Amino acid sequence: MHAAMINAALRAAVEHHAFHADPAGDETTDGVEAAVSEALLIAARGFSR
Repeated sequence: MHAAMINAALRAAVEHHAFHADPAGDETTDGVEAAVSEALLIAARGFSR
């Protein structure tokens, strides 16, 4: 169950970044790293319940 939750969080973060990233912008990874970090923190909160 935890693996499925992590997988879903990672997928949602990467898809969110892909849909909201500026295609004309530079190729930095800051946005995707922030999205993945936030998604994993949200998933981790679900583990403590």
